[in-house]
Amino acid sequence: MLFDIHSVNGVDLNKEYLQLALAGEQLGSKDIERCLDFFRIMFESENFSELITKKIILDDECGLAISSAITFPFDFEGNQLDHLTIELEKPSLPLLVSIFPQRGKTFILMSFLKEGESMYYFLDDQLFKKDQKTKKKLLSNLILKNCSNIVFSPKIWDKLSRRKKDQFIDMFTPNMLEDFNPDFAKNIPPFDFFTPLP
Repeated sequence: MLFDIHSVNGVDLNKEYLQLALAGEQLGSKDIERCLDFFRIMFESENFSELITKKIILDDECGLAISSAITFPFDFEGNQLDHLTIELEKPSLPLLVSIFPQRGKTFILMSFLKEGESMYYFLDDQLFKKDQKTKKKLLSNLILKNCSNIVFSPKIWDKLSRRKKDQFIDMFTPNMLEDFNPDFAKNIPPFDFFTPLP
């Protein structure tokens, strides 16, 4: 974790880490601003042909909602993606993740700009073609390690034990500060994020 880093051979690693984190945040902000410009144009022209949206619909209404823009460093199998190994100044278009319950179902929408299609080629084989149980596991891990804007229904959250709540907070809190763990199998959420509402 960030504050466990001190110094090596007199070099302040916290300062270097923070400088790198700031540079990464600035690049990410540019990417999101660029995306926002695309969306403004799409909404004004009412032409959404440049947006690709893939969906999963679960037959139960689950007690969570998410709206997040993320950039994958690794695919679901732990392979580093090309867009982070080539020129850093090249835009890295975020994947927009929206999850919400509605009328007895849960909708999972993953959207990206058409020009970013080559960045998200792996989604079909590694997520959308999987069985429902595997999809839920992968999505739960994605949420735990990448999404920063999550709301759980009190009907779910209030029934969790203090231990499970603490486990979730301990796993979720550092997700923006620590190195991304490409091994999705090791990121086991403390409870089923897709628990149907009672």
